[in-house]
Amino acid sequence: RVNKAAQTLSFAGTPQATVGRTATIGVSATSWLQVTVTSLTPAVCTVTDSWQLTAVAAGTCTLTGTQAGDAGYLAAPPPTTS
Repeated sequence: RVNKAAQTLSFAGTPQATVGRTATIGVSATSWLQVTVTSLTPAVCTVTDSWQLTAVAAGTCTLTGTQAGDAGYLAAPPPTTS
């Protein structure tokens, strides 16, 4: 029996953006699998598939990352950053 390996996700700091501008989000998985980033505060910031954050209003932008795993890795616990 072969068990799946655990993985972790981490953000490379919190991107700073000005309303109407974009910033690149730095995030990685120890598995090197693709990470999905989602805004938990879409009234303040949005995220595109290419990890671009757009500030849409002043306030605190909170992001979370997810990675579902695959045949070799378990799903990663979702981190958040603000």
